[in-house]
Amino acid sequence: MNYARKSWIIAVISIVIFLIVVPFAVKKIFFPGFDDVMSRTSSLMNKKCPMMVDKITRLDNTVLLPGKVFQYNYTIISLDKSEIDTNQFKKGMETNIINLVKTSPELKYIREHEGILVYNYKDKNGKFIVAVYATPDKYIGD
Repeated sequence: MNYARKSWIIAVISIVIFLIVVPFAVKKIFFPGFDDVMSRTSSLMNKKCPMMVDKITRLDNTVLLPGKVFQYNYTIISLDKSEIDTNQFKKGMETNIINLVKTSPELKYIREHEGILVYNYKDKNGKFIVAVYATPDKYIGD
């Protein structure tokens, strides 16, 4: 194969690769998807963790899970699971959380993309208490 033909083939291959890679890179940079946005959000939040959100509740970390699931992991620092009526706790927290998701400007992105928020709670000894789920069927409508 002569030099001119090799150069032409390399140029065509380079152009094809360029035309395939550039649109994906532009989309990723300028139009990030849900996972990209929420992964960055989780990283930023985790840099501030652990942090107290009120007198007895500490946000330990956040995690982005598959299926548009963003999980908050909390510890109730002053109570043992045996001291908590888990059904009542879950009912009260779910009411507050769903209302927060429906109304909070900070959670607008989640609503727009129909994400799922999970709020996991454990007691002062690390025992699981409850998980509260804010799913689109609960926060959209009404």
